Amino acid sequence: MATSIPQLSQSLPKDKKPRKGNWSRDETKLLLELYQENATVLKASFSSGITSRQKQTTWQNMASQLHEVFPANVRTVKECQKRWQTVQSAAKANLSRHNEAMRGTGGGPAAPPLDDIDEMVADILGKKNHGMDGIDDDEEVLRFIHDAVEVQPR
Repeated sequence: MATSIPQLSQSLPKDKKPRKGNWSRDETKLLLELYQENATVLKASFSSGITSRQKQTTWQNMASQLHEVFPANVRTVKECQKRWQTVQSAAKANLSRHNEAMRGTGGGPAAPPLDDIDEMVADILGKKNHGMDGIDDDEEVLRFIHDAVEVQPR
């Protein structure tokens, strides 16, 4: 008794689009460079004179520029925004782990080095913005102590 096995292509819906390729490191780096160039518009609040339409146009221009450099993968605005959020979130976690290891007292393995994408995100967000840095130098410590404690004359 022979049974027919349905072909795989027959079981998939005809309107299903093929999956796009993963983002390459070079695509991600270019997206970050474009984001940094347009950060004043993209990071601005709407009350600062930047409209939603301006932000959307900026994202569209960035997606077009990505397509010019990487024509094999056409990225939509939503895909670019999602990639930025994903990379930003991962970089913040990596920066946090790195800075925690740097503030450790020793005795364990060395802090893992940050990769170039994490460094780019840190530059975009600004050192103080990602909230992972401690006090950098002695002068800053002295200023902090001076401001926190009222100096009493003897």
